[in-house]
Amino acid sequence: FEISTDEKRHLDDWAKTLGLSEAQQSQLHREFLNGVVEAANRDGFVSEIEEVLIEKAAKALGVEPKRQEIKASSVKLSAGMRICFTG
Repeated sequence: FEISTDEKRHLDDWAKTLGLSEAQQSQLHREFLNGVVEAANRDGFVSEIEEVLIEKAAKALGVEPKRQEIKASSVKLSAGMRICFTG
C-alpha cells in the first residue's frame, strides 16, 4: 500500500486526462476507503491486520480514516473459555 512519487505523478496525470478535479479525486479516495472499511466490518470483526491495512490504504490515498468507521473487536479469550468454529 505504498505509492511512489513517480506512481503518484502518473496517477495525477491520468486524473487530469480524465478531467477529475482534486475534489473529485478526494471524493473517490474517500469512497474507496469507505468500501474497504465496510468490507472489513462485514463479518462484525476487524482484526488487527485489517486495521493496519486500512491505515496503510488511507495513508496511500491521503485520506484520514474516521476512527468510528473502524470497529475493532474487543473480544478477549482467556483460559477455560469455550469457543466454536463454524464455516
